[in-house]
Amino acid sequence: MSVSRMNRRRFLKVTAAGAAMLRRWARATQASPTARGANERLVVGFIGMGGRGESLLKQALALDAVSVAAFCDVDQKHLDKALSALEGKAAGCRDYRKMLDRKDIDAVVIATPDHWHALQTIDACRAGKDVYCEKPLSHNVVEGRAMVRAARRHGRVVQTGTQHRTEADIRRACELIRSGRIGKVDRVEMWIWSNPYEPITPGSDPPPHLDWNLWLGPAPKVPYHPKRCHINFRWFRDYAAGYMTDWGVHMYNVVSWAMDADLAAPVAVEGRETLFENNLYQCPRTQDVRWVFRDPDFTMTWTEPAPARESEKYGIRFHGSQGVLEVLFGKHRLLRDGKEVPGEPEPGARSGDVTLPRTPDNMTNWIEAVRTRSKPLNDLAIGHANATVCNIGDIASRLGRALKWDGKNERFDGDREANDLLSYPYRPPWRLG
Repeated sequence: MSVSRMNRRRFLKVTAAGAAMLRRWARATQASPTARGANERLVVGFIGMGGRGESLLKQALALDAVSVAAFCDVDQKHLDKALSALEGKAAGCRDYRKMLDRKDIDAVVIATPDHWHALQTIDACRAGKDVYCEKPLSHNVVEGRAMVRAARRHGRVVQTGTQHRTEADIRRACELIRSGRIGKVDRVEMWIWSNPYEPITPGSDPPPHLDWNLWLGPAPKVPYHPKRCHINFRWFRDYAAGYMTDWGVHMYNVVSWAMDADLAAPVAVEGRETLFENNLYQCPRTQDVRWVFRDPDFTMTWTEPAPARESEKYGIRFHGSQGVLEVLFGKHRLLRDGKEVPGEPEPGARSGDVTLPRTPDNMTNWIEAVRTRSKPLNDLAIGHANATVCNIGDIASRLGRALKWDGKNERFDGDREANDLLSYPYRPPWRLG
């Protein structure tokens, strides 16, 4: 799915027409025969039916290999809307653990706020379910490592919801870089628009259709505020880290693929930020971060908001010894001596060129990996590495200083304050096993 020029409101908007299409897809999918036989279809449950959950449901219902059996959401309005889409052919619950108790469900799709990803993924793996988990894989580094351990221990297939690797334009850009078309890359720039501002206003009682205590789950107990949950959760560091983890993991997922560095860890990171005054949200107004990598050797920067010189509000720029390649999520440009290079031969046209896997979409890739018991294109180990880079960047930004990172042990060298930010204490009775 192309995200060129797509803002978040458009990305998450579900119209009445979209809901009607969901119902039509549901009827067609649930009724259509498959060549493999109905008993071979993957029975899936969905946890979290907000904007991303609905988008992923559309993708799943379009696949003959999938049968959707259940939905879970702590907001009854979200749950009712999902159940209506399947016209009573799926069950609903508020507590995801009830779904995981069902023996007939093979796999789950998790599209909840970031602070829930770890517990739900780990519990699903323990219950013998394969998992598609939205990005970022985890809220913090300690959670991410626990998720990888659980998936490997229980032999589960876990896909991270960073979908850009399935887009032809992204794949071609990464193939050009890995085929050496711009030479050795030593510097990568990422930039994006700014986190939002929201004036401080009083909270209120939670609406009757929302279980606020269960929405918070392991996060700190705080009063309800309508701007604190659903789409806006990402602006509170109790649950996420703003655009650094919201879009940063998408961008670094592209960088690590292009640099053939999916499991590489930086050796150092430094950052700084400025804050809005009187902002209800916790995420910064400006954020500048720089990472240093070894093997492969390169530096990477994050600039938020985008510098005034940039004509595009978000993107990635790879600086190589023989040129520059810009990835603008919908198009890419190869430049030499400051001029765009037209007619660059397609990757694979020259001896030694690198070509990368092709798959229709992230959901289809996950389903195929589940059926063949193979690693998906965005295996959770990659998702954990992507999220870790962004999380430690946010920590450096919060502390405003340079930090040394031990990638093997996933700890900062000699910095207790920074290491304390690699996880947060869970609110009882929740615990990270």
